[in-house]
Amino acid sequence: AEKDTYAYGTLTSASTVFGVQIMPFAKKTDAGIRQIVAVARESGGTEDDGPVFSLGSAYAYFFDPRDGDPDGAQWTQAVINAGEFGVKVAA
Repeated sequence: AEKDTYAYGTLTSASTVFGVQIMPFAKKTDAGIRQIVAVARESGGTEDDGPVFSLGSAYAYFFDPRDGDPDGAQWTQAVINAGEFGVKVAA
């Protein structure tokens, strides 16, 4: 599947992380159905896909809040700083 994930700037002042929200901003650019999923990846390679979002012809934000990291544990500053977040094509 087509996938793009990115490392983000380092968190420097988080003591407790209660969640992460991935917010793709996307639209489809061709005819037919186009769907994406948000992706979170830990530095060890564990990935977790979110729900499927159907794209329309206008740009829109899609919200994917995550209570736990891809391994199912509580988020920590270290896991976020070492991780990557992005999207991949579902259909």
